[in-house]
This record gives sequence, structure tokens and C-alpha cells, in this order.
Amino acid sequence: MMEVTTHAAPDAPLAQGQLASLTSLAEVLAGVTDPREPRGRRYSLVSLLLLIATGLLCKATSLRAIARWGRLHAGVVALPLGFSPGRMPCCATLHRMLERLDAQELDQCLTTWLGSTTPLASGEGIGVDGKTVRGVPGGLHLLAAYAHQTQVVLAQEAVDHKENEIKAAPRVLQTLQLQDRVVTGDAMLAQRSLSRQVVAAGGDYFWVVKDNQPTLRADIALLFAEPPFGEVFDHVEDRSQHGGRKEVRRLWSSTALKDYLQ
Repeated sequence: MMEVTTHAAPDAPLAQGQLASLTSLAEVLAGVTDPREPRGRRYSLVSLLLLIATGLLCKATSLRAIARWGRLHAGVVALPLGFSPGRMPCCATLHRMLERLDAQELDQCLTTWLGSTTPLASGEGIGVDGKTVRGVPGGLHLLAAYAHQTQVVLAQEAVDHKENEIKAAPRVLQTLQLQDRVVTGDAMLAQRSLSRQVVAAGGDYFWVVKDNQPTLRADIALLFAEPPFGEVFDHVEDRSQHGGRKEVRRLWSSTALKDYLQ
């Protein structure tokens, strides 16, 4: 699969006034609805969510590991995260809180915050891809739109099955500004309706074409097998080495089909 990357100058450093206007993660999490009954609450929702976020950043990848990490470092993190000294939550407390939490509301809050704190570079490409989350009972499949350079997830939606990515992709892209951006995706997203949506929003698209579009793939193969009018294709080559394996990637491009469609 070929990946489109765009190169743009980094944004100018934020001025002091801009830094002061940025919303902190704690402020964002304070807007998430607390699903717990008021009676019997020992810890604030913001403190619990901040503990999970901090634990994950420190490579604690399970609730049990996060709770253990919090107890081991309570002397340093308890007060900054909003806990009383010597009273850190256990794994069961974190589990019960997450079990009741509105995951969609939390996801929307975090996505909006990331988008405001990490603006896209001018002309930065947007990738759309689906991934299955491991370790979730019953399986969870997410379709996400992410920025190629800043590596920030701009929007995502849970889908029932991988086949439903085609239905979810228009809703995900509808929430984004696509003007002057290139949207990339795998063969599943090579659909006429999605292509028209991207173009109508002022963007361009780069889809991989495979056997799910047999006619289009045959047309492309024929074009590059027998170049029309003696056309010389634009060509670029990239060589890299990963773990002792050398890779050579070559990409040929043509505007012949575009001219034909016009």
C-alpha cells in the first residue's frame, strides 16, 4: 500500500497569550458527566480519569497496573491528581467507574481537546482507517480519521463490523474540514459516493484499488501496461532498511484517466 505524505512548514511557536488560552486536560475532563451516585463517592471523576491517563503515559497498560502504579507513586502524584495522601483508588474502583462512563461523551471531549491543542499543519493529509481494539470482550472495531504528520486522531466512530466502515466513513469525514487536504484510505473506502463527498468538501482523495473494484483495477492495469500516446509516467523511488530488511518502493503516476473522465 502506498501512503501519501505532505510536507509543510511547522506552525509558528505559540505566543504567551495563546498558551494561556489553551484548555488543560483536567478542565476538559471536568465537563464529562459523572455516572456515579453522589452518595458514597470517595474520589472525583476528574482525578480517576487523570490517574488513568497518567498511568497509560507511564506504560501501565491495564487497570490493575494503573492502580498499582498510583499506589507506588502516591507520594508524588496523589496531590497533583487531586487525591488525599495515602488514599489511592484500587483496580475495582477504576473498573466500576469506566463501566458506567459514557464512552462516546469522553471520546468527543478528548477529540475536541486534541484538535484545539494540536492544530493541523497547512495542507496536512488525513488518513481514514479501521482498527480492532484488543482485550475488549466481544471485540470493538473503530473507524478513525487521523492527521498524517501530527498523528492526532481527529474523529472516530465505533462500528459493528468491519464491513460497516463504508457506512461510517461519510459520517466521520462530515465532521472534518477537508478543504485543500488529501484524504487517504484502503481499498474498502474506494467508493464513488465517498470520493464525491471529499471533492465536494474541497479536498482530494487517494484510495488503494484492489479486487473489490475489478473494472477500475483492470482499467488502471491496462493504462500502465500500454501508455497512451507514448506518455512518460512520473516516477519516484524510495529505499529504506528496517531490521536488516531492505525495502524499495516505486510509484508511477499518470493523469491520463483524469483527462479522459473530464
